[in-house]
Amino acid sequence: MNTKRPSYYSAPLKSRAAIVAWLLERADANPRKSYGLFCYNVKLHRLNTDFERAWRNALEGGYLPCTSLRFKEACRALWDNGSSETAFEVGAQDAASNVVDDDGYRMLWDGDRAIAEWDIAGRSGGWLVLKSFDGVSLGEMDRHEFEAFMEPDGASYNWLRNLYRFLVQCDHDFRRPESEVEYIAA
Repeated sequence: MNTKRPSYYSAPLKSRAAIVAWLLERADANPRKSYGLFCYNVKLHRLNTDFERAWRNALEGGYLPCTSLRFKEACRALWDNGSSETAFEVGAQDAASNVVDDDGYRMLWDGDRAIAEWDIAGRSGGWLVLKSFDGVSLGEMDRHEFEAFMEPDGASYNWLRNLYRFLVQCDHDFRRPESEVEYIAA
């Protein structure tokens, strides 16, 4: 395994005070405090549901059992009658399950274990919420409880440092693009 840290996962803070200050600042910056201390906006704002593009992607990916014109027209009819919304819903669920159900976001970039539990919130499921981290429930904790928990008699330095490193990683991985990105239905 490559253990050379990518620069975008740099977590330079070492002192307990600096890490606590960073974590509190990060919790305060959360625009959806009602969902939890640490949330990520992962809403899909634009989706290209053009049938021809989706057909090409499926064809190139080898996902089609048949490529006849008759089959293509039958698929187009289904697509035009609402299957594009179904494709969007399935795609959104698959994307969320990569975080909520899989182990990819239950470890740090270097393979160190980080037992994280995630949830999805919001009307359209557009927010990832860190519910717990290494056995500590964060989902119901408010900022003041979190601040009290981070006192030396509460959270260990290693727990704080790992949470900090984990959030740096997630901040990079779940960042919103600077310019709008076109998402394509595959």
